[in-house]
Amino acid sequence: MDSFGSGLVFPLTTLYVVHVLGRDLTWAGTVLSLHSLLATVMVGIGGRLADRLGRKPLLLTSLVSSGVVSFLIGLWPVATAYAVLMVLFGMTVSLYRPASQALVSDLAPGRERQVFSLLYMALNLGVALGAAAGGSLVAAWSYRAIYWADALTFFLSAVLVAWGVPDTFRKRLLTRRRHGAALPGTGNAAGNSPVTSLGEQRRTTGRTAPTGGPERVREPATAPAFGAVGQRGPRSRRLDDLYQSGLLSVVILGLASLGLWFVYAQLQTVLPVTMSGLGFSEAAYGMLWSLNAILVVVLTPVLSTLADRRGWSLSGLLQSSAVVHAAGFAILLLAGDRPVYGWFVLAIVVITVGEVLQAISFSATVARIAPEDLRGTYQGLAGMLTSLGWVAGPLLGGAIADAWGTTALWAVTVVVPLCALLGYRMADAVGTTRSGAPRHASMKA
Repeated sequence: MDSFGSGLVFPLTTLYVVHVLGRDLTWAGTVLSLHSLLATVMVGIGGRLADRLGRKPLLLTSLVSSGVVSFLIGLWPVATAYAVLMVLFGMTVSLYRPASQALVSDLAPGRERQVFSLLYMALNLGVALGAAAGGSLVAAWSYRAIYWADALTFFLSAVLVAWGVPDTFRKRLLTRRRHGAALPGTGNAAGNSPVTSLGEQRRTTGRTAPTGGPERVREPATAPAFGAVGQRGPRSRRLDDLYQSGLLSVVILGLASLGLWFVYAQLQTVLPVTMSGLGFSEAAYGMLWSLNAILVVVLTPVLSTLADRRGWSLSGLLQSSAVVHAAGFAILLLAGDRPVYGWFVLAIVVITVGEVLQAISFSATVARIAPEDLRGTYQGLAGMLTSLGWVAGPLLGGAIADAWGTTALWAVTVVVPLCALLGYRMADAVGTTRSGAPRHASMKA
């Protein structure tokens, strides 16, 4: 529901700044950059808070506070107030993401990829419907109405979460604090545990509690540490902790996905300028995003079902995503200065396939790696790293295009996904050696 509200607002944000607030595009871009930067930072903080406070309190805090801020933006159409509120909005709305991702792992262990696929499809459907309704809402009332409608969707979502979403993690968290014990499966109160790698699927071997209680997970034998305990210094021990906890794999995954977000950002910054220079209209460019939204809604359940039926691994999906991204941007590179619309359509189709492959596997992979009481922290860290690609993408992409031309930029967008492929393979290798699993093993999707 809140994604519908986002679809109402964000496509019209720049127009609101120009037509209602009377500011230019540079001012709008600066505010949105600050919004994105603070949102990126708060994703990491939100993940940690979700582990310390529970998922549901953070979800409700994010939804209610975001609704209040969105209402105030519509109520107070003053440029200075808008800038402050938009930065604040970036901070409040970003708290939702890691908490919701951790909640998925709590409620559907072993089925994370399927649930994340459904959520991604619903998110894109909501944004598409909101974008379609936003213009009509402005035409019928005013720009203020879209912010008030957005606030309403946040409040309604908060009611649904409060009444319909359980927080099993918080219950276990409070019990653990009362008794000073660790959560099941985390190894100790600090949450350090051997966790299954990218190359190993968790298997249930029995129960440690009555029916309905937590299941006992059989972990593979861990690989030898970086050095003998008696021979390791503080730095070596820290590296070994990152290695054994799976955090190193998450960092590598996040950095690899950062590259995919970097190239994807060029579709919203450099591509419209390129197409305009070739004589294509704004409507022609907008149709590409409509195509993208339709394909996401159609392809998400299709690819998710194929992954189930054919037993595709999460690591395989991620690596395929990188290859498909590289192929899509290679089409843009080959298109060059040819004013042929079909090249751009084909590129968007291929890139969208890569987008869906990454979306249905990345968060699920992080969820499988994370210890139970650190799911929010791991998801927050992964989300923060990937979001940096979105923040840096417009700046670096624009600088490359200005200095060496768009052909050089499209060449970079082909190379970067291939680097991401190496990153995904490295994360898989690190996880596999840590778990001691055979190299050919796979974590089932």
